[in-house]
Amino acid sequence: MWNTWYNRNVGYSRNMQEEPMVGASEAIRVLGIPRTSFYRLVDDGRIPVHEERKHRQRRPVKRFRLSEIRKALNKGEDAP
Repeated sequence: MWNTWYNRNVGYSRNMQEEPMVGASEAIRVLGIPRTSFYRLVDDGRIPVHEERKHRQRRPVKRFRLSEIRKALNKGEDAP
């Protein structure tokens, strides 16, 4: 019993060192971009999507990293 708890928490602390994943609503709110533009970039594949599923969820949830979104937005501004 202790080993499963320990293993779960070790993985959790290791993941906390990386940049946290956010949902679409939070990314839109933080970056201040229009919702339709955000979803167009996701559909075009310019913004990378990470699907996350917890044990009690049926469908995976789309999560994003803010640094990857900023990088995709900067690439769009550089293009003519």
